[in-house]
Amino acid sequence: MSAHVESIRYFIDAWKLMAGRLPGSTITHENGLANCFGNTPLSFLNISLFDHPLTDLASLDQGLGRAIQEAVSCPYAWLHALCTDALPAGWEETLPAHSMTAIMNLTGMAAEQFLEPIRPLPSLDWRRVPAIKTATDLAHLNAHAYGMPAELFDAVCNLHIWQDDCVAMVGYLDDQPVTSAAALPVAGTIYIALVASHADHRGKGYAEACIREVVAAAKPIMSSEKITLHASDAGRPLYAQMGFEASTTFALLTLVNPEAEAH
Repeated sequence: MSAHVESIRYFIDAWKLMAGRLPGSTITHENGLANCFGNTPLSFLNISLFDHPLTDLASLDQGLGRAIQEAVSCPYAWLHALCTDALPAGWEETLPAHSMTAIMNLTGMAAEQFLEPIRPLPSLDWRRVPAIKTATDLAHLNAHAYGMPAELFDAVCNLHIWQDDCVAMVGYLDDQPVTSAAALPVAGTIYIALVASHADHRGKGYAEACIREVVAAAKPIMSSEKITLHASDAGRPLYAQMGFEASTTFALLTLVNPEAEAH
């Protein structure tokens, strides 16, 4: 399996888990297109993506049309994740015809073990989910980190995702939530998600400390040494510093004109 296809698989399986555990979700995976729709106002949990490379522009054009058509079933805004390393040159030129634009880049990364920290890690009060208060703090930290309204993350302010096979953790400083991370069992790996730190507490090593705590707690549960994730551009330098290596890139697409989805 190529690194691109492997990273696509991790992406699909992670979103099948997160979105699929929400009440009212719709998960389909047919003819190369995976729709992982949590059917929630948080578009981050309504994602579709192809499970294979698209080697020519005609296939991409046809595929995007199909993705838009099938996404009509989702009553909220949704995103499409394209593995850009598995696309033909000029792929960006197909987007305007579908009223789509790229809004965010993600990088598939993996590590077999962490490098030693470059500085002493801070000590925080670590609290695990399940606990509604901790799950809510995790959700609101992520909303804050992405500059989004807290209510959009209501789908994560509960225990639907956080079952016994997952580890989610929040770090507290003076009883205030300052950082979060989660680990999910994805395709035989420990998949890291929902990493966030409050803006007032960044640059202090809190996110790195939280990731290390989460992975240490996840290893006995998931029986895996390989750690995977899809990093934002902002998070990628930290992951590289910890020993993660990049394998492939993704672009998250959204509709410029949501009304186009109905046609």
